[in-house]
Amino acid sequence: MRQRGRLAAKSVIHCSANRNDIVAAIQDGISQAYKTNNEAIVNPYGSGDASGQIIKMLKEYKGNIFKSFYDLEIKGDK
Repeated sequence: MRQRGRLAAKSVIHCSANRNDIVAAIQDGISQAYKTNNEAIVNPYGSGDASGQIIKMLKEYKGNIFKSFYDLEIKGDK
């Protein structure tokens, strides 16, 4: 299973890559019981506004956000 060990919300439905399991997972996902059971689940990835939060942090940051690069001499270069 490709996603094993990865962070996932409790609302994520895992299934194997065969037709019957995929159909069963879709049926579970569209069921009223699934929707009811997942109303109070907390999203482990945050509020969904990552780009807005990053922009705000960059605007408020007072330090240097640019990386310095240095040219290196390579043996044999002229």
